[in-house]
Amino acid sequence: AENNLNEYKQLVDRDIQDVNERIHDLTLDVGGAIADGILEEAELLIIENSIRELEKEKSDIDARYSAIKSNPNISTSFRDGILLGKYSAFNTAHRNLINTINDMIDDSAASESEREAFESDIATYNAALGELSKTFDDAINNISMNMSNAIMEALKTEIQGNINDVQESVD
Repeated sequence: AENNLNEYKQLVDRDIQDVNERIHDLTLDVGGAIADGILEEAELLIIENSIRELEKEKSDIDARYSAIKSNPNISTSFRDGILLGKYSAFNTAHRNLINTINDMIDDSAASESEREAFESDIATYNAALGELSKTFDDAINNISMNMSNAIMEALKTEIQGNINDVQESVD
């Protein structure tokens, strides 16, 4: 079971790294395109492709979240509190970033306030992704701890049963 959790953690880490790479690419693509405030057709195509790539990576994160939250060994309080909160914050940051970019795409221009919003949304997105990444690690640790505790309880019950059997045969 521990190997499976370690492998799963590696998958989660790889998905987070993929999103980090996509957000870096998006930052370069959009940041370069909006510098002059006017979005040319070629720049729009690059930005739209970057958004598609980011959405694809986000779907991987969504799948990891679903798998973690549905694991029977995660504690309810962790799942419904910390994990849900960090995932919701990430979703909000993702949606806000995409909306800001789409606003610029819609009018093929980037005003100063839109450029500032983009920079702010990138910072918020990066922070939310970092928090979600840490929370995924904590969730995997929570699952591992709960699995270990369940095994310990089962062993204690088995040992107590053996002790009772021996004691009955002695009496």
